[in-house]
Amino acid sequence: MKLLSFLIFAVVFAASGLFQAVTNGFKYGNQQRAVPEVQVSVIEMQQANDLFRSFVNNKEIVFSFPVDGCYARATLMAKMAEDQKIQMGKIFAEGLLVARTSSDAFPIARWGWHVAPIAHVKQSDGTTRLMIFDPSLFDRPVTEEEWTQKMQYDQDILKPRLDKVYYGSRFQTNPSSHETIQTRWGSNLRKSSELMNFFKGLMDQYETKIKEIEMERANWDLFHRNRPQLTPGGVQ
Repeated sequence: MKLLSFLIFAVVFAASGLFQAVTNGFKYGNQQRAVPEVQVSVIEMQQANDLFRSFVNNKEIVFSFPVDGCYARATLMAKMAEDQKIQMGKIFAEGLLVARTSSDAFPIARWGWHVAPIAHVKQSDGTTRLMIFDPSLFDRPVTEEEWTQKMQYDQDILKPRLDKVYYGSRFQTNPSSHETIQTRWGSNLRKSSELMNFFKGLMDQYETKIKEIEMERANWDLFHRNRPQLTPGGVQ
């Protein structure tokens, strides 16, 4: 029954579009790569933009907390794509990564590694390019060059350093040094959702506190505008 389900799943994916391979950067420990390549869907540019917007509009994925949780966001996005018959891969970067973000709470993010989902996207000239989907850093799908450059922000107190970049399947969660080849979602989906709920609670607290501070500031400004003005002759 499991084999039949897998075959049906494979046929549905095969019928949904084309694939191009990327090199699998994950191994079983120190052994040779058991799966040397990962198949990634080829999609139209409009489809890529629509997919990106669907990620952004999903309120269950917290993109405003960029300092942590990239592995959970990438996993949930890849599963959303799979539900639309798009088979994504993932791109991993390791080093001393520093990026400016659009998050008011965390304008600078620093990581030892970062991950985002990928797909091949057809260009206007008929070629295809590998594009990265990372709403924590961008407002659209971007090229690998744009993605890696974004994480080398050189105006920080730390000097950024990009050590290596490699690919994995949609099932991979952590860097290759921490994880062997994964071939199914397992408990990663549940754990990713739980982490997003935790971050959502933190951001809700942050936004509540910001509103309280803004209210206090407005009341203080109102007090200063309306308080009696002292003059050399007394209070006016």
